[in-house]
Amino acid sequence: MTLLSRIAVITSVAGCIEGPEAKALHHIEPAACDTGLAANQQFVLSSNFEEQTLLDDPPRFVLEVGGAAVIELDTTVGPFGELTLTPRQPLPADSELTLKLVDEGALAGSFMPVWLPGRYSTRNAPAIRSYRAIEQRVYVSFTQRLAADTVTNAVTASHAGAPVRSEAMYLDAAGHVIWIELHDAGNPVDLSFWPALRTDRGDAVFPEVQTIQLDPAYTLPASDGCEDFG
Repeated sequence: MTLLSRIAVITSVAGCIEGPEAKALHHIEPAACDTGLAANQQFVLSSNFEEQTLLDDPPRFVLEVGGAAVIELDTTVGPFGELTLTPRQPLPADSELTLKLVDEGALAGSFMPVWLPGRYSTRNAPAIRSYRAIEQRVYVSFTQRLAADTVTNAVTASHAGAPVRSEAMYLDAAGHVIWIELHDAGNPVDLSFWPALRTDRGDAVFPEVQTIQLDPAYTLPASDGCEDFG
């Protein structure tokens, strides 16, 4: 047997040992802890469930408003295990919401993600959701979409009071992430976000400078449990 044949056999055996991927919900858009939700906001969940399985026994979700009132959500099953949740009534303004699974349906027995139950808000209250760093690259997640053209000049880095050369870029994806590359930064690094940083609505993210301190070589996700970094 050739070496390539042996590798193929080993890979095949390993695949059999590992077995099929466990069924689970994967991601949600908007991301948990997003703020400024629209009155007609939909929630889109991805999974690896078969479409027919979900159609046969769809799960049921609700939104709790302020821990009391409940808004029912209609569940639409799409291809590739996608679920779209649509509120049956407009979301109330300036309210805190919690997305909850109240009837598992076809999801019963599957792995539940860390973002469920998910906290949200219709308040226009942008904030830092979480952040992490590895090998001089920093990822800072916000609770609202940002104006990309305001990012570059609104983020600075320093170490022991001295400026650190850095580059910042906005990643317009779930999580609303600013990616920052540091150049030869010492530990710790102070990252400052200035009032010039704006949301896509034109509002200042912070009324005054906001600073976070981290180890640029390795900082585990610092968060309040809202974001899944898996």
